[in-house]
Amino acid sequence: MKVLVWGVAVLLALLWSAGVALLASVSGWVARSADQALGGVKDVAGLSLPPWLDAWLDPAWREGLFAFITASQDVLAWVTPWVGPLLEWVAPLLWVFWGIGILMLLVAAAGSQFLIGKLRPARAA
Repeated sequence: MKVLVWGVAVLLALLWSAGVALLASVSGWVARSADQALGGVKDVAGLSLPPWLDAWLDPAWREGLFAFITASQDVLAWVTPWVGPLLEWVAPLLWVFWGIGILMLLVAAAGSQFLIGKLRPARAA
């Protein structure tokens, strides 16, 4: 029974570690590419819609869409210089949470092993 407890703990630790490593790598990628987001929105604002789509879209809706893209471009221009440095803190914080999670998992596994050791086998009647 104790082997089962520690086997489950190791499996959960591997899953937890893989998930945090994946999130840390994604957050690092987002932090490195945050400044490119503004360029992407600028490119979208300059696009024109295909002629076949103009027949299906209401002109007021189309103007609202382009107004939204322009407004989001302005917001991204204001926010982008701050996003990169903030996102650089995400990966270290994820690893701190990883350590806390592993510690809690070890405490739970050790507690389970202790409680299993306290169990007395049932007597045959």
